[in-house]
Amino acid sequence: MRGISALRETGVLLCWLGVAILLSTPLATAQMAPGQPESQPEPAAPEPAVQEVTGHLSINEMLLYRLADLKRGQTLHVFLERTGGNLDPLVALLRPEVEFDTLRIKGGQDLDETIAAGKDPLVEIPAIFDRYTLAWDDDSGEGDAAFLEYEIPADRDYDLLVRGRFLVDTFGAFRLLIGLDAPEVSTGDATATGAKIAELAAIDEPSERGAKAISMTTGTLTPQNSPLFFALEPIRTGETLQAYVETVSGDLKPILFLADNAGKPIRSSNFAATESTAKLTYTFTEQSRNYQIRLSSVPRRGKPTSGTYRLTVGIDAPEVLTGDAEARGEPVLRQPIAIRVGLNLHQIADVDQKAERYDAVYDLVMRWQDPELSYRPLSPEDSIRFFRQEEFVTYAKKNSVIVPSFTLYNQQERRWPQNRMTIVMPDGRAVYFERFWARLQAPDFQFAKFPFDTQRFFARIDMVLPLRYFVLEELEQYSRVGTALGEEEWVVGAFETAVTEVQPQGGSPKSSFSFIFYAHRHLNYYVLRIFLPVFAIIVISWVTFFLKDYAKRIELAGANLLVFIAFNFTIAGDLPRLGYLTVMDVVLISTFLITSIVLIVCVCLRHLEDIGRETLARRLDRYLIWLYPAAYLTVGGIMAAMLMG
Repeated sequence: MRGISALRETGVLLCWLGVAILLSTPLATAQMAPGQPESQPEPAAPEPAVQEVTGHLSINEMLLYRLADLKRGQTLHVFLERTGGNLDPLVALLRPEVEFDTLRIKGGQDLDETIAAGKDPLVEIPAIFDRYTLAWDDDSGEGDAAFLEYEIPADRDYDLLVRGRFLVDTFGAFRLLIGLDAPEVSTGDATATGAKIAELAAIDEPSERGAKAISMTTGTLTPQNSPLFFALEPIRTGETLQAYVETVSGDLKPILFLADNAGKPIRSSNFAATESTAKLTYTFTEQSRNYQIRLSSVPRRGKPTSGTYRLTVGIDAPEVLTGDAEARGEPVLRQPIAIRVGLNLHQIADVDQKAERYDAVYDLVMRWQDPELSYRPLSPEDSIRFFRQEEFVTYAKKNSVIVPSFTLYNQQERRWPQNRMTIVMPDGRAVYFERFWARLQAPDFQFAKFPFDTQRFFARIDMVLPLRYFVLEELEQYSRVGTALGEEEWVVGAFETAVTEVQPQGGSPKSSFSFIFYAHRHLNYYVLRIFLPVFAIIVISWVTFFLKDYAKRIELAGANLLVFIAFNFTIAGDLPRLGYLTVMDVVLISTFLITSIVLIVCVCLRHLEDIGRETLARRLDRYLIWLYPAAYLTVGGIMAAMLMG
């Protein structure tokens, strides 16, 4: 029985084992079925490719970039943002059948027809763009940046259009990111991988600038003002600069340089200063700003020369190098920016006539417009930007903008600004405001007519940079004299303004603005405190001539003499040590001399009386009574002549 039981248990175990095998066989068979491929690892995603391009767009200028050999299924990401100016960027991927010239001509015609039909072009432009492009965008990126994403439908080359927004005068520097299968491009934070996706294929310029633009200027070059600098307008990639200078008169042997934005010479001509002409040419491989032409008449070795010159500078204009070119097209040499300036005199804190200076509080305003300062507002609140002086300098430096700086020519000590603020608007308009206290020299004081004199006070603003950068103009209806100046001794009358050119020694001419005002003294003080007492003393002295007591006359004449000496010292303390006489000097000195003579005469008369010649003394006394006023009338005539002169 024990064997049968063991056999039964063994059979049950075998049955369960068979069931397990039967249940597991289909699964294994399914996993290893004939024709079933072995599992493969998923293919790795393609590496993203990113290219970064920078450049500059003028108003209505268009750039075309060729995207070569794109593959079906790739995703194109494009991000375009402004980095300078007020550029509102737009990017578009052209349809394969659309040529760049076709877009320029037909697109412009479509826009003209839309306007002629009385339709709103801002509403119709999207439809026009859809007609010629696969995809386009204006403001999908952050702020006013443009961004588009497009899946490539076929293997081929594609064209990417970059420009500013239609119907708006926008321009400035830009940054373009182009990526393939690189979604991080959409935020503008992608890093270039070194890939070469796009290449500049065509430029559509909005004016004659690219068609042989030529500028000319003339002047005088001497060892004293050498070298002269001429700033160039921004130059585009691929443009060729031609420059030619020739001597018009004199023995001038001009040395010609082309310098980069750091002032480093990169080309030169006539370096040995042996010829009366010089010429050079240079092709730019990248967008270039703040380059300059430099003229010198001082060679490294040899004798300096001087004379008048004619400088001709052109873009893609080889005829410049022959000396026969005529000026045309857009400026190549940077035109000076006009700055309208005004001064408002608020207070006169003090006038030190001995030191010939005065302390005053002024409001200064400068207004100008520089396209390089323009920007695209990021929000409604960004329609005006306010900067403190240090912030504005940093902002301008960051955007490579040359800003006006000035000096107060007749400033004697540190200028104390109460506030300095610069306002910048999207179209490049800027306003600089400063309220300041300053001690200013007034070297034109003339005291000959003191105290009836009228003095000339002024504040002169000189630009730091030469005329080729900035030229000053008067800001109309701003300059004025306040009505409560706080100065009791002087009465401010007329004022005037003047814009001139100043020629610093060894430098180029600079623009200068002068605010000039005239002031005369309050005469009440001098009339009541000096002239009236002096006149009273003179009259009293004359009345004493009717006394017969010569001893009393001597006492009064001596007292008058001391009074006039005191007056003289009082006045002398207010004036510098002059080398000429003033009206006040004439009055006091004449009175002093006449009183001295009267004292001497009185002593003589007393002496005659003492020696018994009283009759002679009385006879002389009768003449002296009338000679005394006659002497003062003579002094009055001299004083009147001085005032009239």
